[in-house]
Amino acid sequence: MAQVINFKENFKDEPSREVIFNSQNLRIVRFFLREGQEVKPHSAPATVSVVVLRGELSFYTEGGERVLGEGETIIYDKGEKHGFKALKESVVQAFIFKW
Repeated sequence: MAQVINFKENFKDEPSREVIFNSQNLRIVRFFLREGQEVKPHSAPATVSVVVLRGELSFYTEGGERVLGEGETIIYDKGEKHGFKALKESVVQAFIFKW
């Protein structure tokens, strides 16, 4: 059955996240970051795709940092370290593919 997921802002003093979908094969997490907040580098046992919905962030990669803005996407391989820091108020959505 189709699901509609509404966008509601959830900015806090620390980076906040909201799991908006979770199934056997896919997890979708939305992050809300104020300028200067970050999600520290970490790895996941799955491919991770992160889409910038709003703002601008510096993404950590094994090859260095990449700045991405609205509408841009970065994809990390399974086990690859990843994280990001907001250069201005930002919203990103991460797709974690669990197969």
